Amino acid sequence: MAAVHTLYVHERPHVDDLALEWMIRQFGYTTEWLLGSHSRVRVRYSKNGEVATQEDQASPDKVGTITIVGLPGGRYYVQGSAKLETPTTILAEEMDLIREARREEIEHAPCMFWLNARGKESRAFIVKDPRLVHILSAVANDNAAGSHLYSFGKMTDTFHGILHNADLVRKMVFSVFQRIYSGDHDHSVLPTNEEQAQKAEALLSLVHHIAREKGFPEIAGTRIMKFLERRVEKPVFEPLNLIHCALILDKEESGKKKNEWVRVAIMADLKEQEHFHTITPAHANHAKFIPVTMKFCRIVKVKRQRSDGSIFEELREEWTDERRHIGIVQSDDPYIHRYLQWPDGPHRYDMALVIVQRSNGHVQLFPSARTVPVLNKKGEDTGRYKRYSLRDRMQAIAAHLRALECEKNSERIPPWDALSAADAPGKCTFFYHPPTGWVLSGSLTRSDAPATMLPLREITSAGILGFDDSKEVSQEMIGIMRTLNPRPIRR
Repeated sequence: MAAVHTLYVHERPHVDDLALEWMIRQFGYTTEWLLGSHSRVRVRYSKNGEVATQEDQASPDKVGTITIVGLPGGRYYVQGSAKLETPTTILAEEMDLIREARREEIEHAPCMFWLNARGKESRAFIVKDPRLVHILSAVANDNAAGSHLYSFGKMTDTFHGILHNADLVRKMVFSVFQRIYSGDHDHSVLPTNEEQAQKAEALLSLVHHIAREKGFPEIAGTRIMKFLERRVEKPVFEPLNLIHCALILDKEESGKKKNEWVRVAIMADLKEQEHFHTITPAHANHAKFIPVTMKFCRIVKVKRQRSDGSIFEELREEWTDERRHIGIVQSDDPYIHRYLQWPDGPHRYDMALVIVQRSNGHVQLFPSARTVPVLNKKGEDTGRYKRYSLRDRMQAIAAHLRALECEKNSERIPPWDALSAADAPGKCTFFYHPPTGWVLSGSLTRSDAPATMLPLREITSAGILGFDDSKEVSQEMIGIMRTLNPRPIRR
């Protein structure tokens, strides 16, 4: 009897975890990868990052027996890596499906994708099978740089949040991968702007139809319709986003199944947005807000006069104080932090940080973005805005919280490199996610993770230390802190 290869994944696997599983199933034998003579692959969902059975614990991550995917200590876990790499690119290189492009090859490579992430040097990969280029590009960049609106990774997260069935989400993701890989269309030819605009227009009609058919409130369709309307006016190609998936599946589907996957994706988004606009606001009403003063620097041109009377320009730093707030809320609503940071919501551009405490004791910190008006060359306001993430402050906050946890557990405080890494050292519970700046003690993918022992008051203090650049703590903040914890607060 042939042996079984076991894959351990999150109980709510991300799109890169699912891509790894699909690649192992699709290419594990043909590439003579790790499976060897194993004839069957099974998946188990790991809770709290643990390998559950005694049989598995006897040989964790043993080649050809177990592969741990997307979990600390696993074979394809790259959080905190100095090099720009993702689980997908590592596995694809192991399977000899891709290789890194040499500089002289980049301009003329027939099938290639770029991997980009903030703060790291971009890398180019040559894909040996053209049918994989869109899958690898979309999944790898989603992992490296974070999900964007209606990307394949974002749609996968929406499926998880609405369907609450990991096996069904896997089938939906695999169905797209398989249709792309098995299709007979030319993967090297990108859709034209006209094709993308036409498809976005068709999707707009489909959204209107589904919303009316299923009785969704008008506001539930606002976000997706704005996205599609922008793409009608200004098409932008993004591999495996909603529009690209619809274009691909159109060529591969017919009859009653045509648009079935796209309909499910749209319905999931409408359900999520209905919850966001009708249920989440009631939770947000219980949030408390602490004011902070943040200092920001910008470079300005200043005209000066030389001794001979000539005028010249020099660059100078100009510092400004801006008032922001830290929002603290106790809620199990999965969209509460997004609502408090929503640019069109009641708090608009006022949030610096949102701290959420769940009923199971998990605490999550989400940095916001600074919104700056876009000026033209004359210095006039154009009515548009740019958003700059405040995630740069989060690494120090993560380190501070971990140091407090070490003190609470009577452990020696590790050096800065360990305190500020992505993975929590020792018994610390806070995980730091560099692409987004999120600091999480427990998450949706690890519902059974141990909760932090730190009280909410101390966590809030760490957030204030990281975001308040003023010298004094305001009386208003002290009053709100006392409502979080009745113990006296030291100034």
